[in-house]
Amino acid sequence: MTTISTLLDFSRLESGELYLFLPSASSAVGLWGLFERFDRRRGVLLSACSIDLQRFDLWAPLPVGYTCCRLATRHELRDFLLRLNLRFTDGEKNVPESEQP
Repeated sequence: MTTISTLLDFSRLESGELYLFLPSASSAVGLWGLFERFDRRRGVLLSACSIDLQRFDLWAPLPVGYTCCRLATRHELRDFLLRLNLRFTDGEKNVPESEQP
C-alpha cells in the first residue's frame, strides 16, 4: 500500500529518496523526482526529475501545482536510476550485447 502525502508534509521528505509528485491524490500522471532538500523560499528542490523517464532535468525546483507525493517502490527506483544513467552516459555502450534490443 502506498501512502500519499500532502504539500504540508513536503518538509519531511528524505534527501536522496525518489518520490512521485502528483497534482492531486487522485491523479494518475505525475513527476518523478530525487528529493534534494526543502527550501522555505523555493519549496522542494530536486537533484533529478522526469515526467516520462526519457527527458530529465537536473537541479530543478518542483514545478507549481504539485501538491501530493508518494515514495517510489524499489522497482520504480531501479527503473528511474537505470534510465537516468542511460540518458547521461553512452547509453547502449554500457548495456551488454545480450541485453540490447
